[in-house]
Amino acid sequence: MGKCYDWNMEQGLVLWNKRGLAKSALPVLRTDRPAEWQAKYASLTFNQYGREMPNGGMNEAGLVVEIMWLNATRHPPADERRTVNELQWIQYQLDRFATVAEVIDNAPLLRIGRVHGDVHYMACDRSGTCATLEVLDGRLVITRGQELVAPALTNTPYAESAEHLRKHQGFGGKQPIPGGSGSLDRFARAASRSRASMATGSVRR
Repeated sequence: MGKCYDWNMEQGLVLWNKRGLAKSALPVLRTDRPAEWQAKYASLTFNQYGREMPNGGMNEAGLVVEIMWLNATRHPPADERRTVNELQWIQYQLDRFATVAEVIDNAPLLRIGRVHGDVHYMACDRSGTCATLEVLDGRLVITRGQELVAPALTNTPYAESAEHLRKHQGFGGKQPIPGGSGSLDRFARAASRSRASMATGSVRR
């Protein structure tokens, strides 16, 4: 997995997160029930806001979780579920799971207590399986399997990005792959380049 990260601050840390540690999430509201867990896997993460709040990373089992900004994110109101914030969610997945299937199975059990960012996620594992996870209109939306027309993610809901992609050459449409800097154009370009890399064998799935 590769990531192009364009943000308004450049500093950060690469952190090694040990297995076996007992953890508790940082609550956002007094009414939150912070998640508690023990790290099953060690991981390597890129952090800009402190330990346990990564902007992405990979664990020793080969699970990768990355984050992208998404203005369309709309979280549900507070409920009885345990909570983590939008960055702790990444560390929770890397600490506990080895596969995308495990992430998908457990994602509905946890609620994200937003601190600052409206975001969505892409997870991939060592088998090459990928999925996107978004919270839209208060519900968790997971895209995987044949619905995941390209293993790419930018700053637009995945379904809208996939619809745009299908207008382009190589993906069912007639338009050339765009060179613009907008989210949808970047998605189409990333999808095209990913397909080309896989075809030449430079990327192993």
